[in-house]
Amino acid sequence: VLTESRQWSLLWNSLAIAVGAALGATVLGVPIGFAVSYFRVPGHRLLPPCVAAPFLIPPYIATIAWIDLLGRNGFVARTFLAWSGVDFPSIYGIGGVIFVLSLAYFPIVTLTTAVALAQFDHRLEEAGQLATDSNRVFYRIVMPLVTPGILTGAVFVYVLSLIGLGTPSLLQVNTYPVQVYAATSYYDIPSATTQAIPLVACGAIALILWRLYLRPRQAWLTGASRSSRQSRGRPIIRVLLSVWCWGTVGAAA
Repeated sequence: VLTESRQWSLLWNSLAIAVGAALGATVLGVPIGFAVSYFRVPGHRLLPPCVAAPFLIPPYIATIAWIDLLGRNGFVARTFLAWSGVDFPSIYGIGGVIFVLSLAYFPIVTLTTAVALAQFDHRLEEAGQLATDSNRVFYRIVMPLVTPGILTGAVFVYVLSLIGLGTPSLLQVNTYPVQVYAATSYYDIPSATTQAIPLVACGAIALILWRLYLRPRQAWLTGASRSSRQSRGRPIIRVLLSVWCWGTVGAAA
């Protein structure tokens, strides 16, 4: 099975979806994590339960909803065609899968980012502010301390997207999980087992790389910590972050 040329297509589709969803969820989730635990934007106390809501919706249900909205016969596609005479970009394909899974899994990255911000010792940040400006403190002290938490959430999203079945199947993208399910349906257990091997390998490589990155930085995450309840950032930045947070939550829910 692994010598078939079609397997390279399946490998590319699976990796593209997993990496794309991890990046998309990171882009969506990290600003919300900072908005809740670092900048404390207006309404930050209401954000955590609202952010958790999209994760409680199974991805395949969210996929069906997006198909009804953006599919070939969806409301948005029909309206766009009637107004412009041009077909709306199709949600079917790898791009659509990444879009849906990013909205489904960004709460994971938000959670790990918020936890990392809540646990690191803010006295390090205060010491840095005595020597340099706030922007340099943020990029040279805060971000390195929070990055392990961000990467942890991204790895979770990568693994979940790598083994996801419902969304790629509904959006007509062939991946290894889809092929494993199809082979199992026909009781072709040897083929299903063989096609699961690349999934295990891709997941193991990601976990090993994550572990190698985290090991020399474990000391940063230990020891006594002191949290901070101070709101940071200029008012315009906090307002823009708040708009981003509620817009993302609204789109995902």
